[in-house]
Amino acid sequence: MESHRSTADSTLVASAPKAPSVKLVALALFVLALALRLVGLNWGLPTQTHWYSYHPDEAQMISAIVSLDFFNGDFNPDFFNYPSLYIYLAAFVHLVASGLGMARPISADPTQTWIFTHDVLLCARMVTALLGAATVSLVFLIARHIGGWKTGVLAALLLVFAPGHIQHSHFATVDVPATFFITLCLWLSTRAFAENAESKWIGKQLLWAAFVAGLATATKYNAIIVLVAPLAAWLFLSRKKLVSFPVAPAIVGVAIIAFLIACPFSVLDFSTFWGDGKNTGVAYELLVHPRQGHGDVFTNTGNGWIYHLTFNAPFLLTIPVLLAALLGIVSTLRSRKTIHFAALVLLVWCAIYFLALGFSQVRFLRYLIPIAPVLCLFAACGVLALSRFGSMIKRASGVLLLVITAWGARDVLYPFIAVDPRDQAAQWLAQNASTPATVGMMESPWFFSPPLSPLDSPPYRRLSESQLSQYSGGKYQFAVIGFDAGQLQNRQPEYFILSELEWREKARLQHADYQKFMAALKREYSLVQRFKNEPPFALPGRAFVPHDFLYTNPEIRIYKRK
Repeated sequence: MESHRSTADSTLVASAPKAPSVKLVALALFVLALALRLVGLNWGLPTQTHWYSYHPDEAQMISAIVSLDFFNGDFNPDFFNYPSLYIYLAAFVHLVASGLGMARPISADPTQTWIFTHDVLLCARMVTALLGAATVSLVFLIARHIGGWKTGVLAALLLVFAPGHIQHSHFATVDVPATFFITLCLWLSTRAFAENAESKWIGKQLLWAAFVAGLATATKYNAIIVLVAPLAAWLFLSRKKLVSFPVAPAIVGVAIIAFLIACPFSVLDFSTFWGDGKNTGVAYELLVHPRQGHGDVFTNTGNGWIYHLTFNAPFLLTIPVLLAALLGIVSTLRSRKTIHFAALVLLVWCAIYFLALGFSQVRFLRYLIPIAPVLCLFAACGVLALSRFGSMIKRASGVLLLVITAWGARDVLYPFIAVDPRDQAAQWLAQNASTPATVGMMESPWFFSPPLSPLDSPPYRRLSESQLSQYSGGKYQFAVIGFDAGQLQNRQPEYFILSELEWREKARLQHADYQKFMAALKREYSLVQRFKNEPPFALPGRAFVPHDFLYTNPEIRIYKRK
């Protein structure tokens, strides 16, 4: 790891390049990151053929935003599975965009509602993309402070191309925005270690970090863990006698105030905020869902920490970046005499967050995104630790990491710009199936299935088979039969459609009903079409991807009765 100090026992950074240069580099990194996160930003948005987004969580976001009425003083989203800050930001951006004529207001015609939801989600996705790109600049500032310019630039570039971060920067969801506020909190916490800083200034830095920690919590509840960063910084600085007044109680208090400002109805409408403990509210998200799991998706996936480390993390950052991060962490901890206490703050946060994450039975890749900035920083430190083997080894390793992560970024972006497999399947059926065609499906159409009926609604808004047929314009008659071999044989639909999001986990777990159904399907039907976007020359080991990655690229199979 590089050091700005000339003395061996130094733990702080002494000098920095001129501020305009730092700002220029941070801006350039932001622009590069934003450009990648804007590619295909309109993927899966509501259209005339499907009125809901292809991302399942965005329907909930729409419902919360629609509940707001700023002009009439209604700021209650009436939805608290997610906190309110991101919902407010998305609603505000749409309000401004509609005022400028760049977005459309809601229509009284229910068949045109998709136009409004399209624009709202696009505005919300823009917020996500901007905050995701801004996180890259923060990583540069943190890493430069700890390890110098080369560390800063390399760490930021690794996050620019991080496949998992790029993918989720395209969605109107809270994971990337929460990561921005978490990283901002980490930056403010590490700034407290600036050289020759006065105790009063250090205290202000830590209180600002606490305030941002509250904003992070108001974006995603478990982001509260980042409060350990300013507390750990206060602890380290107190031991060095750089902070002489009791900041810890103030840190906690400021974080609570920030959360209440950004999520006020957690108090003003506490009963809705707490929820029913079954499907809604903070009680469900923090106490029920992590223990309950997520259906078949994570059943029999073993130890949570091992699953995240060996399966999710390689898709988030790629295996070489993970190995470099491990090397960076080891080399940092071994440098006991010259270790930067700011690096210890980052490690404390990362360790506690990962420890808490492993207890949950819900193990989406996106849950690892908050620690991606820190892992990219230590990956850069790991590359620079190779300087002991020569500058050529160090440079080649850095270039190799960037090439591999950029390769992974290309693989992730490919489905965003290609025609979605669901749309391909719908187009094929429209061109080849007779009218009306009987189509068998495992479930009523939703985000995972081809848009044969535009009302591809969530489970709580499901329509009957006759209603689905009516909304399809009479083109299709639907037979929603599940994985029921008996129903398949009795109803005998002309076509049967399967989505990878429906069958993959059942196949992995070898469900008896699924196996019996597939035997009947293969006996009486022929697989006539398979749709999936396969990126050319993709990184190896991408055949079985995390559940999150299936949202943008599920395999769709069409069977026809023999």
